[in-house]
Amino acid sequence: MLSTISALAADKQSYLKTPLLGITAVADEESEVVEPESAAGGALEMSRYFATHLHSELVDCGMSVTAVFKKWLKNHDLIPVQETSAPDRYFMRVWDLDKTGVFEARYQVSSETESVRVSLDFYEISGNQLVIQDINRTMENYRLSSLWESLAEAIECDPA
Repeated sequence: MLSTISALAADKQSYLKTPLLGITAVADEESEVVEPESAAGGALEMSRYFATHLHSELVDCGMSVTAVFKKWLKNHDLIPVQETSAPDRYFMRVWDLDKTGVFEARYQVSSETESVRVSLDFYEISGNQLVIQDINRTMENYRLSSLWESLAEAIECDPA
């Protein structure tokens, strides 16, 4: 199983990403930065969650976002197989419960674009994207609407 994680890390070209959720926060309403996956899914907008939020001040909420992801893992008995963090970013790969694919969670603060982004993608080990029925099942089984709401709140943390 770890070899699949290594293969995914080394050659993402052979694995098609299924974006599940994404939130991009910007501080300037004139910003040209938008959630890169906002058009993902075509007619699936009702199933998947993507948004660009405007905040009066961008704050590094990495600890809050990481806590939300870790609570989500615990609630679903998921264990990270790869995890890295730095002051301005967090990255984690997690097997799904059936070991048929890998969730990839990310959090990144970009001083270059003055934006903050949090996302969750899925890579099926077959290399294919999830079909609509599997996306809907994944959304339900892993309570991704609740995760999205929690992440939307976490990305608005108060400066400490």
